[in-house]
Amino acid sequence: MRRVLIVDDNKEVVRALSDMLEINDIMSDAIHNSNDFATLLSTTNFKGLSAIIMDYNLEDTRNGVALLVDADAKGALFKKEVFFYSGNIDYIKKEERDFLINKKIRVFSKTQMSSMVDDIVIKISQQRA
Repeated sequence: MRRVLIVDDNKEVVRALSDMLEINDIMSDAIHNSNDFATLLSTTNFKGLSAIIMDYNLEDTRNGVALLVDADAKGALFKKEVFFYSGNIDYIKKEERDFLINKKIRVFSKTQMSSMVDDIVIKISQQRA
């Protein structure tokens, strides 16, 4: 099954990403805050997901990199494609950027969402091959 988790507090962005993925026969689930992310991580460890799309700037207490660090510590990123984006990638701190680079997580700006979805489609197709 081709399923992607979208983590973003902006429901309009989630809807746009979901629509772009659905055109490519990829289903998506959405989480809008860090508490729901932590709950899903503790209950499923993201089994059944092909990829995770993560926004940097969530409106609650934690940013997207912190959530990915938690998921990585629990082994939930193993064999998962992770795509990270931000409205302004200059806000990402050096140590956060180092984590993303070390985990081979590509970073996109929100203006590159269409390219990010193209990459997701390609990566998920390669998983099935």
